[in-house]
Amino acid sequence: MKYIQRTMSIMILPEGESIFCETATTIAISDDAAGEFLKITQCNDESEKGEIRLEQNEWPSICAGIDMMFKEIEKHNQTK
Repeated sequence: MKYIQRTMSIMILPEGESIFCETATTIAISDDAAGEFLKITQCNDESEKGEIRLEQNEWPSICAGIDMMFKEIEKHNQTK
C-alpha cells in the first residue's frame, strides 16, 4: 500500500500571535461523503456561530490560503 501526504488545513494569523488568537483563521478541507469542500473557521468568542470577522489587511492572505486549499482538492481529485 502506498501512502501520500496531504495538506488538510492551514492557519492564517498575524505574525507573532499564537494559534489561539481571535484573528486566527483556519481554512480546512472537509468532506461529508459528497465531495471535498473548504471549511473556514475562527476561534473568536465574540463572533456569532457561522460568522467570520476579517479586517481589510487580512483579505489577501485569506484569499491566497483559500486558493491554495482549492488547488489541493483539485490535485487530489486528479489522482483518483
